[in-house]
Amino acid sequence: MSKRLIFVDYNGVLSYDPFWKSLLDEKHELNSYLQDIEHYLFKENFHIVIDWMVGKYNSEEIHKIISDDLNLDYHLLLETFVRDCEQMVISDLILEKLKPLKEDFTLILATGNMDSFDRFTLPNHRYLFEIFDEIIIRII
Repeated sequence: MSKRLIFVDYNGVLSYDPFWKSLLDEKHELNSYLQDIEHYLFKENFHIVIDWMVGKYNSEEIHKIISDDLNLDYHLLLETFVRDCEQMVISDLILEKLKPLKEDFTLILATGNMDSFDRFTLPNHRYLFEIFDEIIIRII
């Protein structure tokens, strides 16, 4: 008898941390630009996000586009993004609830988080490989 599957989405299930989380801090040098960045990327130019998700752009190229168009410090913006991706908080509560299910279910973590998940988040959260039988990073 084969095990049943449980798919767990990363964004909004295991982690609620947004990109550029550090910019929420009023003391961050780029704090006043967070709304502009989000509006530019996720409202005015969502096609760029789609292109990023399908691999047309990588994180560095996206940050170059944003920094050029919004006249921001490219290196500071990219460094902030990378650091925030590396430090994303993953729900220990959900992981603890999943662990006992591993005996009866195949656990699969699925995400479509551009190149950032594989490059910046996952290397600092290697323990996810112990919990999940498979990690699927699917670019849509």
